Amino acid sequence: MIGLREFWDAVLRRRLVVFLCVAGGVLGALMVNMLSVPKYRAEAVVKISGGEKSLSIFGELPGSPSEVDPVQSQIEIIKSRTLARNAVASLGLNIQVKAKNPEIKVIRAWSQASVAPGAYRLKTSRDSVFLFDERGQNLSRAERGDTLSGPGFSMIVDWEKDLANVRLTVEDLDKVAERFRGGYSAVQKGRTDLVRISYSSPDPELAKEAVNAIAQGYVDYSLNTVREQARSARMFIENQIDQVKKELTAAEDSLRLFKEAEGIFELSESAQNLIGRLSDLDGALAEAQATRRINERRISALLDQLSDTSAFFGKYRIIASSPEMASNPQLAALSQRMNELAEKKASLMADLSPNHPEVVAIDEEMERLKSDMTRIASKALAEGPAATDPILQNIYSQLVQAQVDLESAKAQERAISHLISEREAVLRTFPSKEQRLAELTRRVEADRKVYAVLLEKLQEAKIEEARQVSDARVVDPAITPEKPVSPRKGLNLLLGLLLGTLLGLGLAYALEELDTSVRGPKDLEHIDPGAPFLGYIPVADEHDEGTLRDAIYTVSMNILYHSKDRDQVFLFTSAEPEAGKSFVLSQCAMALAEMGKKVLIVDADMRKPQMHRFFGIEDRGQGLSDILHGRRSPSSVLKKLGERLFLITSGERLGLSAGALASGVFAEFIASVSKDYDAVLVDAPPAGLGLVDTLEMSSKIPWTVLVARYQRTDRNALLESVRQIKNRGGNILGFTINFFDPSEARYGYRYYYYYYYYYYQYGTGHGGKHPKKSLWRRILYWLGFRKR
Repeated sequence: MIGLREFWDAVLRRRLVVFLCVAGGVLGALMVNMLSVPKYRAEAVVKISGGEKSLSIFGELPGSPSEVDPVQSQIEIIKSRTLARNAVASLGLNIQVKAKNPEIKVIRAWSQASVAPGAYRLKTSRDSVFLFDERGQNLSRAERGDTLSGPGFSMIVDWEKDLANVRLTVEDLDKVAERFRGGYSAVQKGRTDLVRISYSSPDPELAKEAVNAIAQGYVDYSLNTVREQARSARMFIENQIDQVKKELTAAEDSLRLFKEAEGIFELSESAQNLIGRLSDLDGALAEAQATRRINERRISALLDQLSDTSAFFGKYRIIASSPEMASNPQLAALSQRMNELAEKKASLMADLSPNHPEVVAIDEEMERLKSDMTRIASKALAEGPAATDPILQNIYSQLVQAQVDLESAKAQERAISHLISEREAVLRTFPSKEQRLAELTRRVEADRKVYAVLLEKLQEAKIEEARQVSDARVVDPAITPEKPVSPRKGLNLLLGLLLGTLLGLGLAYALEELDTSVRGPKDLEHIDPGAPFLGYIPVADEHDEGTLRDAIYTVSMNILYHSKDRDQVFLFTSAEPEAGKSFVLSQCAMALAEMGKKVLIVDADMRKPQMHRFFGIEDRGQGLSDILHGRRSPSSVLKKLGERLFLITSGERLGLSAGALASGVFAEFIASVSKDYDAVLVDAPPAGLGLVDTLEMSSKIPWTVLVARYQRTDRNALLESVRQIKNRGGNILGFTINFFDPSEARYGYRYYYYYYYYYYQYGTGHGGKHPKKSLWRRILYWLGFRKR
């Protein structure tokens, strides 16, 4: 792990990577801004309906949650697939005209809920448009500006020129509704009963129309939902009243004619009591029958509504209309108990008043049974889309309640019919004329009670219908948006810049962690804690010769200091090739000579000798190889480079054997020349290659200087070189880092900067000023694209 300061150094060193990542992030954001299709968002505000107490099918059941968020429930209705489907159909979003040119335009399109998917063709002439199916059959024709009708859809189109073959596709309404449903949102405004509906589209007009269609669809749904059942019940009761009124009139006429014809006007007391009981039972039967018919009508309307909602939900209509209640064992047991109680109540009602404690107790138990049946039936019927669609959930809730009421009414009807049958058997024991008079009287009384019950039910239905109002309304309709909401160009650029920066910093950190090259003294401390750092050799050009010279002097003086002015024989080597060891040796030799030292350079790199080239000698001639083979003496091959600087080249015969180095000849040579010179610098091949000659020389020479190339020499290779040299008995004097660039690291940067400034201010003719560079050159240099 690296610290914050080291991390910042890594960022500076890897600034090119960071720059490329940042540039890539910004460029990517620009591409997104250029390629993204602008989208416009329209918004409308609606006031939600508060007329419905609960939309959950368990909302009014014992043990169910009593606290339901009404606003969230209405929001779920707005986001339901039913309203989305209606909006898609009203806008004709499932109708697509695919033309190769823009000469034809759909002004308006709409479809029915039962429209089937299909493919069609359009053909236009000067003033007419024709619709064909895939087989080429002409389906319809319309004049310009008129409505063109197809199977389940209609549209108004306009065109600029005659078109022969324009493809028209009608997509599946449910699939388009699902896509459309995911494109709009409904959000509550604060803690109010207002909801903001929004929709985004590349077409601003479509965005406005879509939002308004959803908002108006919700308002229409709220009003229709609260009034539909009450309206249906009222119309049914009105029809029944007309029919019962006719039957009552006919019954009264029959009774009057019988009395006039037979001369019998009064019934016996026993007959009157029996007729009175039968009349009460007939009234109760009529009320039960009316309740049954009303609930049958409600169930039929709800099933039709469920069936019309979507073909996709058709199978749930089968589920809802199937005998689920009869097939459920729990419901079957509760239904049987309901029948028993209904029969018992009917028996008691024949002799007792409705307020009698026994009758009241039966009513309370029947209500408990109805609640239990509602809960069980809800679980059986609330399946499929009702689990996620609040509109269908509401329909199922009403359907379950109607079915439970229907079963209760049927049970009472069966029980009362049984009691009536028993009384009718008694009535048949009376004389024929009295029996006929009793039947006619009973019929009139029964019709009167039925008529009265229906009138009462009609008033209740009218009151219920008038009471059902919806306060849902569109408060703020959508308008055509003028500016796109996406792409958000400024935010995209900011995100691109941020992501690019984070990626660049992450890559810089990763590369720094993976980088095992030598960058500074801290890296060398882990290789050999006892060996000092001798200094940097910077990269320099013609303007930086002073910086290079000062660095060489620093390294040279550190070499003398750490060698304690004794055994001034130094072996220069490196862990890997191309570290610049020969260059460092040559520069240090010249610096030592300038310090007044008598210096000898020995080129012992028999594989790639370089010293003669550094000093402009074309032919290396005879040298070290000849000395070690006994053909020449050191003085005979010595080349004078300056007053105090001398050179012995590698010689003409290369490939010096390890045996020659291991013998005492090389050691004797080093001992003899070290007496005649203040400092002897030996250039050896890279030690990291595992060459025996370098390791043998390190054991014969007192000090070894290891040269590492900045950000190139691998720390592991350098560590292995140190280990091998020490295993052979060599001594590491210290390390120097070559090809150092102050712009890429902080180590020694201020030191070299001050020396650089001093050199140019006092040691050159530039008057202390660096030659000017263009701004472009400075930027490229800082980013690392070019050196100074």
